Amino acid sequence: MYTCCICDDDSVQLRLLEDLFLRHTDVNEWECRAFTRTKPFMEYLRGHRPDVILTDIDLGPENGIDCVRSIQETHPECQVIFVSGHIEFCTAVYEVEHLYFLPKPINETAFGKAIAKAKWKLSEQQSRQVSLKIGYKTVVVSFDEIRVVENARRKLKFILPDRTVETYMPIEELYAKLDHRFNHCHKSYIVNMDFIKALEPRKFILKNGVEIPIAPRRYTESRQKFLQYLGASI
Repeated sequence: MYTCCICDDDSVQLRLLEDLFLRHTDVNEWECRAFTRTKPFMEYLRGHRPDVILTDIDLGPENGIDCVRSIQETHPECQVIFVSGHIEFCTAVYEVEHLYFLPKPINETAFGKAIAKAKWKLSEQQSRQVSLKIGYKTVVVSFDEIRVVENARRKLKFILPDRTVETYMPIEELYAKLDHRFNHCHKSYIVNMDFIKALEPRKFILKNGVEIPIAPRRYTESRQKFLQYLGASI
């Protein structure tokens, strides 16, 4: 079951967005949550991980772009669609990652394309995730969430934006499942290069300031892989 959160401080516009969303999705596959104020919206996000966020930009005293910026710190995999009656916001939205910008009044054809793109991105994400056995539960973790994986006595610790997950698995087995963004720079560490700020002779520096050691015998390979990644990212 997928979840979409819709936020618009205009109750009429909110209802319109809900109706459009329901016309372009299967109610058996999607749950829709609607909010007219940002406070309950942000409170909901503390305990839930929606797949799609559909939000107005002008939310009264709040700004939808600022809300999304905050959300993406802990929900980087969420697909964001902005709507607004203020066309001047069409460039400001590029301050944050988003999927689509829809000007009001909403064109239903354009809305359908935005939802179709969100569905495609979610389907693509499913091939970029790993299932972890934790006790009696199976937890699915998106590659986009993983910052660092630390190995300690066969127990892997996954450092995610908003939590830490631990499971038993050989680190080499995990590394074989990950994509090109991940660098096995040390026998005890795998780092997601999306989160690297700098490379130093013996370590990677992450964007949050955390230092990840690079084993001397892995330095040449790790450096080369990071430079290739930078080339592909430019």
